[in-house]
Amino acid sequence: MKKLFLVALFSLLLLKIEAAVIYSQPASGGSTGYLSARFGVGGSAYDEYVWDSFTVPTNTTLREIQWRGTRSGVAPADFQISINTIAIPGGTGWSTGGIANETPTGTPGVYDYRFTLPVGFLLTGGQTYWLQVFATQNGMPDWRLSGAVGGNNSHYAQVPAITGDYRFIVTGGDVAFTLLNAATVPVTITLNRSPAAGGTVTGGGTFSPGDSVSVTAAPASGRTFLNWTEAGLVVSASSNFTFAADGNKTLTANFSGPNTGPYVINAVPNPGVYGTVGGAGTFNAGEVVDLDVTAADGLSFVGWTENEELVTLPIAGGGIFQVTASSDRNLIANFAYPAYTSFINGVVSPTSTGTIVISNTAGLSGGSYYGGTLITLTATPYPGYHFVNWKQGLGLGDLSGAPHIVSTNPVLKHMVCYGTSLTANFQPDYPVLTLGVAPAASGTVNGAGTYANGSTVSINATPSVGYAFASWKSGTTVVSTSPSETFTLTNHTTLTANFVAKNNTITATAAPVAGGSITGGGVVGNGATITLTAIPAWGYAFNNWTLGGTPAGTNNPVTFDAFGDYAFVANFTVAPSPVSPPRLEMLLTDTNAVIITWPADAVGFVLQENPDFTTTNWSDASTTVSLIGTNNQAVITSVNGSEFFRLIKP
Repeated sequence: MKKLFLVALFSLLLLKIEAAVIYSQPASGGSTGYLSARFGVGGSAYDEYVWDSFTVPTNTTLREIQWRGTRSGVAPADFQISINTIAIPGGTGWSTGGIANETPTGTPGVYDYRFTLPVGFLLTGGQTYWLQVFATQNGMPDWRLSGAVGGNNSHYAQVPAITGDYRFIVTGGDVAFTLLNAATVPVTITLNRSPAAGGTVTGGGTFSPGDSVSVTAAPASGRTFLNWTEAGLVVSASSNFTFAADGNKTLTANFSGPNTGPYVINAVPNPGVYGTVGGAGTFNAGEVVDLDVTAADGLSFVGWTENEELVTLPIAGGGIFQVTASSDRNLIANFAYPAYTSFINGVVSPTSTGTIVISNTAGLSGGSYYGGTLITLTATPYPGYHFVNWKQGLGLGDLSGAPHIVSTNPVLKHMVCYGTSLTANFQPDYPVLTLGVAPAASGTVNGAGTYANGSTVSINATPSVGYAFASWKSGTTVVSTSPSETFTLTNHTTLTANFVAKNNTITATAAPVAGGSITGGGVVGNGATITLTAIPAWGYAFNNWTLGGTPAGTNNPVTFDAFGDYAFVANFTVAPSPVSPPRLEMLLTDTNAVIITWPADAVGFVLQENPDFTTTNWSDASTTVSLIGTNNQAVITSVNGSEFFRLIKP
């Protein structure tokens, strides 16, 4: 039996209204892409399909999908779109019913597409989803999803197999798509009543994107208006409800009183690739619903479950089961290889926080079971911990797909259909928040400690001088770029405040400007050693350094390490007028004596002599100095070789 699967890649298009982008992998340009098309409804051996994953940070409603593709052959007759939590066919799907507003981009063979969902699709924050889009072409399939940037540079694909029908591969490259929280085309607001006899509703119709829509519900006699719901969720408790036309909506006005339906009968296969279930829908009270169950080749239907319990439905024959609509139902049709066993792996997370027991067998947290076996897993926390939830799945290779919550009851009943992992998640009653700094001494942090589980905690990081805050990290993952954060603490958590050294600017100016100049300074790395030198101008003398008006020392030059931006001022003062040195005169007599004279008012000056004019051999002259008139006089009567004299004021 040939099974056809596909996945879609989408691109960011120009919006006609201010619809916010939920998630986007913009097209990388050009005409490259990945084949995701089939030949007619029946398919062919040349068909290929693509899935790409995405995650949104918070719960949000998807209203419109846009994507980009390329083709050289015939235009698509239709597109099939689906969103699933695993990279296999199934999940929630839509048919565009046509060419999906194919619009040329200006590059030959490259087109933009758009589809507004008939009803909003709620995306759960943190959940990994797989988007699938494929074209149906009435010719050789050649339609491709365009390449993109912004994802994890990989996608999942179904391609023809060497033997058999097909095989699945993980290959490189992202595909181009954009998810929006509002429609960019006219939308339809459909109004229903529950029960139909409960009252009247007005205000539905077709509206332009962003229009204000007002709907009104009026209860019938003896009844009371309760609320408006969309897809089972209450959206307003007012009978007069006004909202923006952000997408196609089906709103139900709910009234009190005898309930005659309709009831929603959901029935889905587990897993989706093992079989199909038809006949689910919305029915009036008392209607008998036929559910058509078909197992894939080699597999068997092994039973119905609802809310983790086995349920028995009447059999009409030929794979048809019947259920009478008397309440909303959420039924799961389970398929398996009943003659083979599958391994169920029980995992405790984090390790050493609790235990798992399967079917009340002490010490057993995993085992092999035949398909169709209903097993019970019991999670028990260690002292100091409490149970949170069960998650199923480990990603690719596990038909359950990415880990997702399946129960918040510590006692889990699980129908064995295939090998899978079931993880019991525990949390500490008093989690410890540990905060660190990197690199050492680059800053300080506060907020660490032990808290009651669920406490709202605040943390703050303050950089040291010469550093700037960069991010908070959990391991190698950046969790915030804000130095102050507030969050709910449920697990032992270690966060590191990361700081980076910043360049520092060192400046120095002269005061007064004419007093001199300064060398050194500039833009330097954090902690660099800097030397500033103040050079007085003629007639000035260096006095001191100031920083921000505060004295900063008298050393000149001054050397320091730059751990911040500094603006120094070199202060100069006017130097006192220099004293003119006295005139020293020498006279050689006929007797070869030397008479040395200088003004007597040169107070404090001393006559010195030196035999070789070096700086180290000067000594006070031994000759007697006499006062002759207005001059001091010294007579040197005998000179052996060369002799030098000077006046100096000590």
